[in-house]
Amino acid sequence: MYSLIHFTITGSDFPLPPSVLEYHITNPDVEHHDAYATFCINGENIDCFTGFVATKHYSEVHSDFFTYSTTALIPVDGTDIYYTPEDTSNFDEVFGTNIGYVIDPEECMADNFAYAMAYGIGGQDGQGYPNPEIIQGIIDYLK
Repeated sequence: MYSLIHFTITGSDFPLPPSVLEYHITNPDVEHHDAYATFCINGENIDCFTGFVATKHYSEVHSDFFTYSTTALIPVDGTDIYYTPEDTSNFDEVFGTNIGYVIDPEECMADNFAYAMAYGIGGQDGQGYPNPEIIQGIIDYLK
């Protein structure tokens, strides 16, 4: 099902580079970092896996947790750098826009799955989804 959001599962975890380790936030809903997608960053297609990072150190934060955190797009080639969704021109194309909680493919698929099961292809309000192909793909897969 991950291919519905343009991710490929490798079966082995990608290591977190030092630049990510300093700010990495463990996500209890994500067991593995073993899926990647191709993101267009500065006009270049780069295969990345995702992580969740703080944008400031804990001691500097005096506000809401999610204000100072973001999805990290980490190149699978081991480069010690990460990018944010704002650095890409195709983040929404990769993950789709059916849900607003997009920090990892695991959670993206979980929410799309929940919507498919609870509301079907019509959506909660009967108006469908911005990316109905994801919901339809889930429904078709389960048949």
